[in-house]
Amino acid sequence: GYTPTPDHTKTARSALGAEVFVPWTHHEKTADSLGHLRQMGYRLVAFETAEQALPLDHPFQPVPTALVFGNERFGLSADLLALCDEVRILPLEGVKNSLNAAVIAALAAYEWKKQWNSKP
Repeated sequence: GYTPTPDHTKTARSALGAEVFVPWTHHEKTADSLGHLRQMGYRLVAFETAEQALPLDHPFQPVPTALVFGNERFGLSADLLALCDEVRILPLEGVKNSLNAAVIAALAAYEWKKQWNSKP
């Protein structure tokens, strides 16, 4: 992809120092990243406009979870979706069926955290 890593000058400048508090690794291929996350015990939840997708507010399992988002133009490939444990969507009305990737990432993280905090 074309997303810079946290050590990139522009990323560091926009993160204002927060990047040093988040552990990260870099993989050339997304499938390798997903495999690494799975080995670490994460449940992989993709966000994509797919027929089988669950709504965003469907209950999340209370386990460590990696939220997976695709490129705004191309989304996630069928091969990458197959590597994930489930697919979610934010159902929308109107002509457009998706939101900006940063917006859906923020909404998804908020919903996951809200549900995670409500678990006994």
